[in-house]
Amino acid sequence: MNSRSVLVAMTITALAIPASSIAQAVSADVTLKFPLNLTQLPPDVSKVRVECEISSAAITDAEPGLAGRSFAPGVPRNVRKSQEFPVSGGQVVTPATLLFSFTALNDPVGKTADISCELWGWSISVQSWNTLGETSAVPAFRTISASVPVITSSFVW
Repeated sequence: MNSRSVLVAMTITALAIPASSIAQAVSADVTLKFPLNLTQLPPDVSKVRVECEISSAAITDAEPGLAGRSFAPGVPRNVRKSQEFPVSGGQVVTPATLLFSFTALNDPVGKTADISCELWGWSISVQSWNTLGETSAVPAFRTISASVPVITSSFVW
């Protein structure tokens, strides 16, 4: 079996929120950066997608994409972003950058935000997306180069 490797490190940059913002809606940008080094991907995988979600009690229903959705009180809201990359020669070696722009955070100072990111692949033969990993139920998505398809982290606003 060919050896496959992946290097996925995450850098989180959050815009500083001044202490004077307590008890008011504030905005902030969060940038997630990933150096992707996926090699020897299965030939059936033609695209790779990095998909991330940020979940926090500071995120309000007023954020784009959440308006009109119903949430139970106290349940953290989440926002998703993704970026796709073409596979060339069985590889994706490039930086990925996802920018989250929050426009209506509610009292964010001191609240935790959880981050979860996954690596997905597009299969030409199956014509669908699925997470990449060595234990994938679908052979087209089995790869050692993305053996840990979920990356988690957190930060405090």
